[in-house]
Amino acid sequence: MTQQGTPDSHDPSDLRVVALPEDFDLTVSDTLWQHIDTALTPGATLTLDCANLKFADSAGLRILVLARRTARERDANLHLTHAPAILRHLLNLAGMLHLFTLDETPADQPPPALAPAT
Repeated sequence: MTQQGTPDSHDPSDLRVVALPEDFDLTVSDTLWQHIDTALTPGATLTLDCANLKFADSAGLRILVLARRTARERDANLHLTHAPAILRHLLNLAGMLHLFTLDETPADQPPPALAPAT
């Protein structure tokens, strides 16, 4: 898990990134929550980078819901980036997909092919 940004800054343009691990489950949830909680200062924008994510369970879902609630309470922004289909599916099954801001490029979807230069 990596974290960027200065936890004590309250600048609304303050961008922070926490990378989710490959397995987002009970074994990492407490440690991951500490990183997320530290990064969610008032006015901050936190991006959870899901590029490495391969597995998520209810403990991971609980952390996402807690992060969303905490962001709202602290007037911070929370975004999920590179969310793979497994995470989108989990959020959809739980009826929570609409609650999160996700980028449009899932980690398991290849980028669009570029046309050859002529």
